[in-house]
Amino acid sequence: MNPGLMDRQIELQRVTVAKSPGGAPSQSWAKLADIWAQVVPVSGNEVMKFQREVSQQVAKFRIWFYPGLTAKDRIVYGGQNWDILHIAEVGRGEAMEILAQVHA
Repeated sequence: MNPGLMDRQIELQRVTVAKSPGGAPSQSWAKLADIWAQVVPVSGNEVMKFQREVSQQVAKFRIWFYPGLTAKDRIVYGGQNWDILHIAEVGRGEAMEILAQVHA
């Protein structure tokens, strides 16, 4: 991988669960890391959802290998939350290619 192409800063987040004072579980997102990535747009389209038009964006994020990252985590990039759809290892623990979609 060419490190010069990793020119976008992204944030990796993981969901955490805590109990509210009333005892109910409450979810929030915690920062795992701020890292550099190459961002490659894959597709974008607009679809009707709940009688309104919404935009769907999909992109590939190429990062150096980050141990423990899973599809349950998410990416924050460009002021938007991206749901991880798939993670592929590149090389032997060298890098990762992450397919993600803007959270609707």
